[in-house]
Amino acid sequence: MPCPVHGLASTLAATLVLAAAPLASAQITDLNNWFLVEDDPNGSLTATVAPDGSSVTLSINGPINANDDIGLSTINGFDAGTSSLGFAFDPAQSFRAAIDFNVSNTAGILGSLALGFGLGEDIDGTDSVGAGILLVPSLPATQGFVAALDGDTLVGSFPLSGVPTFPGSLIVDYDAGTGNVLAGYAGPGDSDFVQVGPPAPVGPLWDNEPLILSLFINGGAPVGTGVSAVVNGPATVTFSNPRVIPGSPFVIPEPSAIALLVLGVLPFTARRRRHHD
Repeated sequence: MPCPVHGLASTLAATLVLAAAPLASAQITDLNNWFLVEDDPNGSLTATVAPDGSSVTLSINGPINANDDIGLSTINGFDAGTSSLGFAFDPAQSFRAAIDFNVSNTAGILGSLALGFGLGEDIDGTDSVGAGILLVPSLPATQGFVAALDGDTLVGSFPLSGVPTFPGSLIVDYDAGTGNVLAGYAGPGDSDFVQVGPPAPVGPLWDNEPLILSLFINGGAPVGTGVSAVVNGPATVTFSNPRVIPGSPFVIPEPSAIALLVLGVLPFTARRRRHHD
């Protein structure tokens, strides 16, 4: 006679595997499922996620240095391989991701403020490509830019033409066939670039590891302008409406791993039940 518990375990495992892709796509849009990242934590930098997960507000409330930043990442470890929770993308599959942003309360900024959104292989920004906006109130125009890194080496930095407007969207696009990444910006809620940098051929240079998403603000000063790297707040940047269009991240831990655990635990439970019966 077939074991009903074993049948239940098989059904549950199959259900978990089949549900993986849509589940991941739905949950990555909830910023409550992203994780805080701080480089040189500074009490003047704060991050507040809305209760419904639709947005995160990153604030500068005092002086910070150029190396101080705060943001969110889709994993809770250094990279996907060392994480126990989160979302990542298979480098064998193409995807595009975008997020809306808005900037407010910047009248008191002394120095510069950078905000960005990108993809990469770890939370340190090594092996990464991103699009960003640089605000320098003492200069006449806001500047959009794209930066690409191989390890810690900057392999490309491109100013974007046009002046970014607020609110807007930052977009990254990964092509698995070529290993190229496009990054740029658009209007709020848009999925197509308005301004985009040249393709960054970083795929062949990287380590073929799962790709993660991250967003941030910091006090990055523009080279050659003489502007101080120290930012004196207040300033507020809000990121909202994260979306994957198209593409499907996988869940960490992967449902297949959970399924294996279920297949291992439920028969053990059945043996204990037979023993007590």
